[in-house]
Amino acid sequence: MKLIKLVVILFLFSNILNAFEIKFDKIYGNQVWHYKQLITGTVSSDQFTKASVMFNGTAYDLEINSSNKFAFNITLNRGANSLYLLIDSAGVVTSSDTLQLNLLYKTLPEVFAFAEVSGSNVTLKSRIDENPYNENLQFIWNEDPANPSTGLVNNTSGAEVIVNLDANLTYGEYYFNLYAINDSGDTVKSRTYVTVNETGLRAFDIKTDHAKWIDDAIIYQTTPYIFVESGKFYNITKKIPELASLGINTIYLQPIFATKNKGQGYDITDYFKIRPDLGNENDLRDLIKTAKENGMKVIIDFVPNHSSIEHYFAKHASQYGESSHYYDYYQRKKDISPYASNERVGNGFVYYFDWSNMPNLNYDNIEVQNYMISAMQYWVEDFGVDGYRFDAVWAVTARNPQFTRKMRLALKKVKPEILLLAEDKAAQPQAFDERFDVAYDWSESYDWVSQWMFQTVYSPYQSVFMGEQKYRSMKLRNSLSNYGKGYSPDAKILRFIENNDMDRFINIHGIERTKMAAAMMFTLNGVPMLYNGQEVGLKVHPYSAWMIYWDQSTMQYQDRSGLLPFYKRLMEIRKIYPALRSSNYEEITTAPDSYNFAYRRWLGNENIITVMNMGDTNINLRVELPLSKLNLDTTKTYFLTELQSGKIISGKVS
Repeated sequence: MKLIKLVVILFLFSNILNAFEIKFDKIYGNQVWHYKQLITGTVSSDQFTKASVMFNGTAYDLEINSSNKFAFNITLNRGANSLYLLIDSAGVVTSSDTLQLNLLYKTLPEVFAFAEVSGSNVTLKSRIDENPYNENLQFIWNEDPANPSTGLVNNTSGAEVIVNLDANLTYGEYYFNLYAINDSGDTVKSRTYVTVNETGLRAFDIKTDHAKWIDDAIIYQTTPYIFVESGKFYNITKKIPELASLGINTIYLQPIFATKNKGQGYDITDYFKIRPDLGNENDLRDLIKTAKENGMKVIIDFVPNHSSIEHYFAKHASQYGESSHYYDYYQRKKDISPYASNERVGNGFVYYFDWSNMPNLNYDNIEVQNYMISAMQYWVEDFGVDGYRFDAVWAVTARNPQFTRKMRLALKKVKPEILLLAEDKAAQPQAFDERFDVAYDWSESYDWVSQWMFQTVYSPYQSVFMGEQKYRSMKLRNSLSNYGKGYSPDAKILRFIENNDMDRFINIHGIERTKMAAAMMFTLNGVPMLYNGQEVGLKVHPYSAWMIYWDQSTMQYQDRSGLLPFYKRLMEIRKIYPALRSSNYEEITTAPDSYNFAYRRWLGNENIITVMNMGDTNINLRVELPLSKLNLDTTKTYFLTELQSGKIISGKVS
């Protein structure tokens, strides 16, 4: 009997121990991206006397409502955090599973350095935009040692510092770094600059301004895995001196991040890791170092709109559904924003176009914003990249127009001279509304996202350089004026005739029209870009190419079309004449005018005239120079230099 009684007692005690099931509403993965978290869940019974939360070793009382539900906010520490619940029922305590919450978002204070100008005095100011743990901060200012003149600010303490930039200083951009140091010795950095020129001083406006180097940029887009035969970073590095001698001053690398399917690499599985088939971190650092030693900037392709379906967040969300902490990291329903017609829904995700392996991210979620901005800042701060080309960012702005403004501020606080190049339409004002520095020369139509402005419809075989001869100049005029609507005053346009998605221009238009269009790209206002292989007349579509250059052969050796010297001269001309890097542009009258076109670029006394015969045969062409604007003297002889050949033409004004 005693033995039987003992068994009954143990059975009853076991029931008490298992009386409570404590269930969290969300299944957390190995990372979170905001320091404030709302934890919710349910308890299976209301027969308890006390409930508490054990958070990082400290107990806190927990309130559970009449429906047996709990909800509480916590502020995570930096790094690893642990949390579990304890339910006490008459001295018998039930414990929940332990949540391991790894906060990967940098919760350091967010500071903003900016300048105000009064006469020759510049006041360098600081502002704390966010201070998650209300830490005390010490501020120190330093000048950039690469400034045109130095000896102005050196380890100067204070939230505000006054600097005198007198008229005798060398013209240029003067950069100043602000370091904010907390009590633990952690340091955050912000940066600003002031421009000194013939008009005086101008403080950098973070919402609208861009550094001068962007006006001078000549961009070379490369697809790393096919650029040179073995497709490694070090192969690109070896070609950098050749690119620099050609005239390139900015190299743009398509995505370098970890990817499932490789190829052009737009299905990102980890934004903080390099895809190993290209090389490792040291290889990338060496590429960037070599580029800068050769006077070149480096920008990389960033993919903010979508991740790979193989990304950790997407895999976790697919496995656990709405219970996953990352479920809301992705767009789940089609919306009515611009371009929504390009979205496709499947398996609970909204996908980018028909790419069922690339689901759209949800930028209404603050953790997605933090994750992506942290990744963007990482490559700038740790690797020194000089900018980004933002893939499909038109879709991000369409869904959450405030995020791309926030993104600009977050990046330009860290590096105000950074280039922000939007894969978005320069023909539409939203690209430049406190968002990006440069945008694509695309038609404003929503019928298709990426219609090149010089295509009359979305087709490589329908451009202003083709079709009936008598309409060609009219079509070109329409495209250059955004079909009469003009461009935003802040618009800086990326000029190109080829990129990684387009058929090779030379295949469709032939070499002579290719030269004409290329000359136009380099003499129009905006920023010119070449796509790898364009400079030697490569004819293979980017989707089919497997190798552009050989590792042991020069680019010149592989130039079978004779285009390389032509492009080199175009770049020389652009670098020599500041007028071509200004924003000044106007059309000039020609006769006949149905298939001929001319325009003037100027700066000060410098005038550059581009004349284009868009017809099919050689002709004699009359160009009417704007004499009143040129302020020419009828008694003098003037000389015009044909910049490609160097031929000089002389004459008098009639």
